[in-house]
Amino acid sequence: MLSLQPVNPFARLKARNVLIWFFVSLILSVICCEVIASFIGLNSEDPIVSEILFSIVHFLMYGSTCLWILQRYRQLQINPQDVVGKLPSGYKWLSIAGLVIVLDLLFCIGFLFVLFGLLSLFAPEFLESLFNSTAEPLASSSPIYYNLVMIFSAVVFAPITEEFIFRGFLLHRWGTKWGITPAILVSSMIFGLCHPGVSVATASIGGIVYSLLYLRSRTLIIPIVAHALNNAIVTGLMLFPDSASTVSTVSESSSAFDALMLGLFGLFCIALSAPFIIHFIYKKWPNQRMSLPYWLNRKSRKSNGCGAISFE
Repeated sequence: MLSLQPVNPFARLKARNVLIWFFVSLILSVICCEVIASFIGLNSEDPIVSEILFSIVHFLMYGSTCLWILQRYRQLQINPQDVVGKLPSGYKWLSIAGLVIVLDLLFCIGFLFVLFGLLSLFAPEFLESLFNSTAEPLASSSPIYYNLVMIFSAVVFAPITEEFIFRGFLLHRWGTKWGITPAILVSSMIFGLCHPGVSVATASIGGIVYSLLYLRSRTLIIPIVAHALNNAIVTGLMLFPDSASTVSTVSESSSAFDALMLGLFGLFCIALSAPFIIHFIYKKWPNQRMSLPYWLNRKSRKSNGCGAISFE
């Protein structure tokens, strides 16, 4: 007897193909940017030029990956509208802003200060070199186009493309293959690894939060907004000279007492924010039988008579 169940299109997608293309596009983008910079005589070691080239690589890598996914969606008749979803009416935007502020201004800063305290005590030279490489260029000495590129890349482009890849694609693919819990954890871990340096751990936790926001709201718009707020806070701290000068003073705190104070302050921030984040994750964590947003949105669209796209 033939089964009338539709074939799950996400079972026919291969996450490894997307990841392979992701890293191949990274290599090709870096090579292209280096060749173009050499051809027109740009100094890629200049901090401003380096950051702009990095933004171009980011645009090419994530943009081409999103286009690849959209092409596969078209081939498998997956409607991107069902992946993105619609913004629910009456959504509590203030709660998202509060969650991001708690996550960024308390937990992430606390985690970083604990790390900085340990580094200032055991590896002060490494910490100083780290700040010297990341504290430039400052907003006071940067051209306006640099700041605009940084803001657009971090606050607009990155949240849209990264959420589409990690939540819109990988979460659905691995949720279909392994179940929701492994999909959340693995996609969030890879999301964190794509933010190298001291932000890997905090970005992974952020990936979990964005996944839960997506699963509960059934729309990518909510995690995109939360992600944009997150990046806006970080970018603001990087571009404003007052915050950069404050950060640079941390690298000079190499005494045992200063390291202890940094660590204690970081632990205080973590202790203050961690209960809220743990409560949110515990409260919003889905059960294994929860349907993925694509299926819920597709069912809702069909029931409203909006002309479903068949993939049987």
